Amino acid sequence: MDPMQSFLVIILYSVSPLNLYYSQEVRMSAMNLFLNIGSVYFLFKLCDTKHDYHRIFKDSFSILYMVFTTAAIYTHYFSFFILAAEVIYIISVNRKEVKQIISYLYIYVGMLLIYLIWIPELISHMTRGQSWRTTQSLIQVMIEYVYFARDLNLGLYYYYTDYDMVRYVTYFIGFMLIVALTGIVINKLKSNNNSIFLILLVFFVPLILAGIISIRQKIEFYRYLSILVPYISMIVVYGLFKWKYKAISYVLLAAYMGINIYGMNIHYSFNFKNDDYRELIGQIDRDYKDGDKIYVEPHYYGWAIDYYKKQESLQIPKTAFVRYGWNEILDSLSIQKPQRFWIVLDYGVTDTTQYHSYINDLTLKYKLDYKMTYYLAPEKVELYRFK
Repeated sequence: MDPMQSFLVIILYSVSPLNLYYSQEVRMSAMNLFLNIGSVYFLFKLCDTKHDYHRIFKDSFSILYMVFTTAAIYTHYFSFFILAAEVIYIISVNRKEVKQIISYLYIYVGMLLIYLIWIPELISHMTRGQSWRTTQSLIQVMIEYVYFARDLNLGLYYYYTDYDMVRYVTYFIGFMLIVALTGIVINKLKSNNNSIFLILLVFFVPLILAGIISIRQKIEFYRYLSILVPYISMIVVYGLFKWKYKAISYVLLAAYMGINIYGMNIHYSFNFKNDDYRELIGQIDRDYKDGDKIYVEPHYYGWAIDYYKKQESLQIPKTAFVRYGWNEILDSLSIQKPQRFWIVLDYGVTDTTQYHSYINDLTLKYKLDYKMTYYLAPEKVELYRFK
């Protein structure tokens, strides 16, 4: 890339709503992104020169590549997908020079030794799985890819906006990615650009492997593939400028950046964010009466109620909030017999197909006198009051 294209990549990356979202989340996402970028960067530097496998560790870039890559796979398992892309790249580029491949093998043995202590945990996590995740058809996985392209450029709060606008924007994003990738493929056939080959690998390999895993257990692409944001920015800029008519490329890129800025505006225009129960809790607190009970499904989303009870001066007593599964909630209702009770149903989970029947069953025994829907990302939360 020339300096101007690199500058445009930085701008596009800086206005990515998904990148901004995870940069402000207190999880491992930002660190994982940083470590994987470092891993790819130092592999670039390492591949610039030939290496004697007996002296591979005398190159500072080999040490830095090993450290960043090992730290990345310690931070999140999806970093293995970036590592897989890097291994494919090394083998492909050095397929005629076995000694070069052996020199990299020394690095990977060193990484394995550092990672040995975590392998029992890795095996445990892989064999245990996550019981709440569902299987998907290939068509559903393809739809998830489309959703990922939308989430990448609009963020996670487009539920607050016009759905027709979101649909048209999604079509344009898909068109842009196809145009950019086509430009890269055409250029790749004409030249031997190893750098863009690695960028394509670190984009496609994690994307394909995540899709394969998602068939067995559905995963949120926007979360686990957020590490691809910088590489997608590179692909868009590099691919657009490989077409003959540069003026059209600038127009398309400006429109693409405009979509990202629109997504940023959505992100910062609303105070009611993901897992933000403040408005919901405020409603319960204002209407709370002695003896009311509060039940949350799924139970683990009750952490939000716990949090706001501690952070704000709420009149809701500690004994009002009960966390169980749905069957336990029904048992509690039959034993506790509250005069009034609140039901919180959070749709930000995998299986919500029974929620409608849950409420219908309750209306057969209790009077529904209040209902409110709160739109959060990625779904919604419903609040009911029965008596």
